[in-house]
Amino acid sequence: MQVSKWFFVILICAAMVGNLGCDTLPPVDATGTYAGTWSSGTEIECALIFDLDTDTEAEEQNLSGTVSIDVSCLATLLAQNENVPPAAQTTLETILSELLQDDIVLDLEGILVPLLYGIELNTPDLPNECDEGFCINLVFAGFGEDVDLDMHVDSFSGSLIILFEISELTEQQQAALTLLGLEDLENLTIPAGFEFSVTEQ
Repeated sequence: MQVSKWFFVILICAAMVGNLGCDTLPPVDATGTYAGTWSSGTEIECALIFDLDTDTEAEEQNLSGTVSIDVSCLATLLAQNENVPPAAQTTLETILSELLQDDIVLDLEGILVPLLYGIELNTPDLPNECDEGFCINLVFAGFGEDVDLDMHVDSFSGSLIILFEISELTEQQQAALTLLGLEDLENLTIPAGFEFSVTEQ
């Protein structure tokens, strides 16, 4: 898995916090609802909402909550994959749209580093066997911004890593893939370089 550059920056920040002593830095809060978008740097943008709770008493600032993410545009991104013939893209996008819900809600956990407001959030790992038709794992990493300097994060932005697995196609969907010359979806990949940006509501 490609590890985001933000992740290494956050690790460095965490090490600096440890050297300084956690007591020397005031607690930072990121409790609230943050809404925005994620994108691949193209014209395609999809909705994203974080609902976060911050444990400010923890030695490492623990974040928990949920993320609601619109994955419908994944159908378009996957259908435009280089392994898919142009003539097959429309049909494949239709099949994928049936599998990918407009919005899914996943549990989140992660850390908020007081220094530079570094953030990392993860959804649960992909299961050993995906029996839900579509399974996804998300990793968000970046930095927050405190505009009014009240030790409460007003916005987050950074990079997003997406891992996914598609399983349990219907006979009709499998037949359509076979007609397209695609026996399965294992060779479909998502282009790297996703970004996200959210602001507190």
